Amino acid sequence: MRSAAAALMRRYGDTDFVTGMRAYAALGVVLIHSGGAGLLSFGAIGERLTVLGAMGVQAFFVISGFSVSHSLAASATTGQYLVKRLFRLLPPYYAALLAYGIPWGASAENLAVHFALIDWLWPEFGNRIISIEWTIPVEAFWYLLVPVMLAIASRGPLHCLAMLTVAFLSAHPLYAAARLAGMDRELFFHSPLAHAFPFAVGVAAYLVRRHFPPTSNLVATAAVGFAVLLLAVHATFGVGMPHMVAILATGVVIIFGRGEALVVRALLLNPVVLLVGTVSYSVYLVHFGVIIQTRAYVSDPLLVFVVGAVASVLVSCVTYLLIERPAIRLGSACVRAMQRRSPRTA
Repeated sequence: MRSAAAALMRRYGDTDFVTGMRAYAALGVVLIHSGGAGLLSFGAIGERLTVLGAMGVQAFFVISGFSVSHSLAASATTGQYLVKRLFRLLPPYYAALLAYGIPWGASAENLAVHFALIDWLWPEFGNRIISIEWTIPVEAFWYLLVPVMLAIASRGPLHCLAMLTVAFLSAHPLYAAARLAGMDRELFFHSPLAHAFPFAVGVAAYLVRRHFPPTSNLVATAAVGFAVLLLAVHATFGVGMPHMVAILATGVVIIFGRGEALVVRALLLNPVVLLVGTVSYSVYLVHFGVIIQTRAYVSDPLLVFVVGAVASVLVSCVTYLLIERPAIRLGSACVRAMQRRSPRTA
């Protein structure tokens, strides 16, 4: 398993553990779509744990805000940054749309608005093919605005705090405006307008970590402990809104995580978690269809989750090698071509 993970994964230096965080976020989404793995039979605590699984999407958004900030800072131009990110995001998504949509009889119009990333504007089309595709236009939208967030927040702590505050508050007036425009609540939630804050937290985490990198394994251990405690208190007592709990827990671990810390190595850098994290985007795209097929043979909720998760990872290893990684390499090749045509000036 260690060699398989090593062969598949890309290296990110002292933030390799973020790949492990992606694994838990992906498995959380698999958990909610598989019916909760039997947790719902444990009453309110089980229900809150299951809902936290759905909040894996919010964790992904925070991680995305962090990762794209890093990608932007490492790119010579905004154009090169966008090429890298879109080649990473879109080819696997388009392949999944066709793999789901054609057998299930999706109309050409439905596929077209999905390909254009505007399906969230039409209730009859939005989230009707893969059942999780609403998040992809959200990602692409914030790829365009993260450079603005980063430019503002980089000007100093007060600017960073202002960026976070505006992002946190923005959902409320935007929702009011959406209601006046006739947009229903679900449609607004599936729009990019509702999700500024997790991306802003990811941007802030990038800046804080860059300026104040963790220097102590004890601090990293405390950060992971705080995140686990936050999740446990919410699951046990219902303290806090689930999406805010997931966002804050993710941000804290990103800021203070350190690969040398024992708890980080055990939870986020072991080979199994790294393998799942490496193919997590593919897991996210394929798992719903895998779960549907699993339910044709398995009825126990726990088995549906276990079999569905394992099968999704296995399928995703194949799609990662055949689609996702070649697309990433093609994006890198395009960036190199852009650099040769417009060399960076001092």
